[in-house]
Amino acid sequence: LRFQVEPAAQPELPIPGWLSLDFGIQDPNVPLPAGVAAGQPPQRHALPEIEVARFEADGVILVKGALKHWVSFLQQVITHQVAHPNIWSVIGGNSHGYEYFQRNVWMTNNGFRDLMYYSPLGHLFAQLGRSDEVRLCTDLLLVNPNDGLPWHADHQSGPIESE
Repeated sequence: LRFQVEPAAQPELPIPGWLSLDFGIQDPNVPLPAGVAAGQPPQRHALPEIEVARFEADGVILVKGALKHWVSFLQQVITHQVAHPNIWSVIGGNSHGYEYFQRNVWMTNNGFRDLMYYSPLGHLFAQLGRSDEVRLCTDLLLVNPNDGLPWHADHQSGPIESE
């Protein structure tokens, strides 16, 4: 028996420049915000008890100013990430409609790692959960080019109850 096998068609790559994707740890070389030093404990941002109670009652609060020193840092880190996509932005399940989509960016980008390690986010979440400590372990970067998308909630992962 003799079979002739035609070569398989090459699949189209989901993004242009497949070979230019980064595969390792990225360092955007963005300086930490003023007053933040590598290796220090995470920053703290105290919430008044009334805000924690409002969160428990309403399920949402607006915390003004907690990350104001991190805004410029994050803008630069995100700009770098979009310009230098990581392989996990494709493998991790790219979502159609977003300019950039990647889970667990902190594991591949030192700028996001520094946000998780040194910003007051963990302290804020710990207070809202009435816990001594919260360790951040995941993130999701979505860059949405659609300026007209109104506020919405995609889906919830809960409810989470405390004792």
